[in-house]
Amino acid sequence: MTVLVPLTQQQQELYKQMLCSLDSQTLEIVMRDASSITAASGDTFHHNASVGQDTDWRQLMNLLLQLRKVCNHTYLLPDVAPEPYDVNEDIVRGSGKLMVRAEYL
Repeated sequence: MTVLVPLTQQQQELYKQMLCSLDSQTLEIVMRDASSITAASGDTFHHNASVGQDTDWRQLMNLLLQLRKVCNHTYLLPDVAPEPYDVNEDIVRGSGKLMVRAEYL
């Protein structure tokens, strides 16, 4: 079963900041036709592309990894967790997934 959970306000803001802070080169890569970017097949990466396409692929994968971290929990990103770090309700409020889980416990 898949449960779709909305992002918290903090997650939404970080997600938008990441997308809005893309430089023009990365934005061009993101908007490029998918057929021009080397794709991964399962766990095997096809290295038959040029060096530029390999770099493009890595940039996209890095962007997706960072956006995925935001979707999972804001504290997974550097400098987002409060200092000093306390284990309290702020941890739950940092992720829509944890908020839904907490409601069912």
